[in-house]
Amino acid sequence: MKNAIAILLFGAAPLSAGELPELFDKPWTSWYSGYEGKRFHFGVDPDGEASLMPINKKDKNRVSQHSFFRILPNVVETMPNGRQVIKKPKEDGWEAVTPESAEAEKVHFRGTVTGGATYEVIFEIDGDEVFASGQILDKGEIENPVHFEMQVRVPNTYRHTKDEDQLEDKLKGDRFDFVLTNRKKAKFKGTAELGEVMEECESVRSARVEIDYYQGARLELDGSDLGAIVIKGKDTSPVGKGFTFIWKPDPAKNAGAKAKLTMQFK
Repeated sequence: MKNAIAILLFGAAPLSAGELPELFDKPWTSWYSGYEGKRFHFGVDPDGEASLMPINKKDKNRVSQHSFFRILPNVVETMPNGRQVIKKPKEDGWEAVTPESAEAEKVHFRGTVTGGATYEVIFEIDGDEVFASGQILDKGEIENPVHFEMQVRVPNTYRHTKDEDQLEDKLKGDRFDFVLTNRKKAKFKGTAELGEVMEECESVRSARVEIDYYQGARLELDGSDLGAIVIKGKDTSPVGKGFTFIWKPDPAKNAGAKAKLTMQFK
């Protein structure tokens, strides 16, 4: 009984600051945590970065790593001139609240960035949904304003398509639908210039990404009433060639990392 209690306490307590632990067995070798769903795998690496990895329908293998959706938690400092700088995590500043696992339905860890600010990140996986949350725990020695945000990078799945006519035909079949925070809707084909999309969609509540490469599966995001999403990328590039969602929870409503970004892939 005493041993059982000791194991439970160890599993619930954060490990000491250092590097995040790693798994050794395939298919999660060198990952901190992993989860295998029906249409995707979800993993967090020892650098605190996550990937949603779609699975091919036919062979049930992951798509090329260049076509993963990457999810990056960031601490961002706003300089006096308004420029925003992503703070670099310290390699030895990690704490694993949840231990490494190849069947992780919850991944919880803390990190420290340059300047001494600390933050925490939580991923919870349930079926075809991933819930992401996080918050800044302490500003450390950073004097300027800082905030927590989550990047979701939509990849360019057409990087090998060099023929312009063939590329345009492929992009025409892709769809990007947005619901804005003012409840208005916006819809675009993959050929739309990203600058046009960013101008019309300054503040996004939810989004649906349908790219033919993923064989009928789609990515859906919902920033909830406690956060908002903005879109960033190269103005003149077609939206179908990749861009970044940036989700920022409202600090006034995010005590205890209450705000969640919901991601579905189905």
